[in-house]
Amino acid sequence: GDTDVPDDRKTHVVLIVGQHSPMEMVGAHTIEPIIRYVTAHPDVLQSVTLHCVPVVNVDCAAYGSDGMNMNLRNTNRCWFDDIQPETRCIMDYFDTQEWEPDLFLDLHAGGCWRNHTLLRFAPAFLRERFGPLGDDLIARQTVVNGILERHAGIRSADGIDHVFRECCAKDWFKVHFPRCVSCDLELSLCTYFDPSARLTKPVTQSAIEEMGTGLGAAFAEFAATFGPSGGGTG
Repeated sequence: GDTDVPDDRKTHVVLIVGQHSPMEMVGAHTIEPIIRYVTAHPDVLQSVTLHCVPVVNVDCAAYGSDGMNMNLRNTNRCWFDDIQPETRCIMDYFDTQEWEPDLFLDLHAGGCWRNHTLLRFAPAFLRERFGPLGDDLIARQTVVNGILERHAGIRSADGIDHVFRECCAKDWFKVHFPRCVSCDLELSLCTYFDPSARLTKPVTQSAIEEMGTGLGAAFAEFAATFGPSGGGTG
């Protein structure tokens, strides 16, 4: 982001790539095209700060595993109990800031998904957990999925209203920062929806890069729609 613009005047987008298995490194391939997009659009840098953690499970990235770190813990299952050093580092960073994140995406990947799939919180959970704020949170989440669909082909129809498991990153961000739109993004290694052609196609390296560009554009529209922390539903 543009460091000359105060944090309270910018929208804060958080992107982390857990890499809990070798396939999940695919998420990191979106980061460079996102950076290329925002640096090519200086106005976006004035309205958005991107906080990016390319790898959370560094042990898995270094040695290869089934999702465990060297303590034999899955770093996406210990955000509430048995907290590991990798997740504690991220928590401490966000807990000590004077601003709150507005959008959180935890990138995962695997071959079992038909098209890239957004795991968003079920409306019933948001109403039950957050009471009067629930309807506004549902509206924000719906608008965000529409933005991701237009720019990156992450369709609402392919998404899943997911459960609150009280263990993973998206759960922790939603509990600690209720107004933050917090989702998992499961990247398919099989097919994706091309937003330009309006067709489902096989996943390629260039398609992953194009999605990264689309995410950059989506973050720009998100900032324009909601503004800094606490914005309305557009």
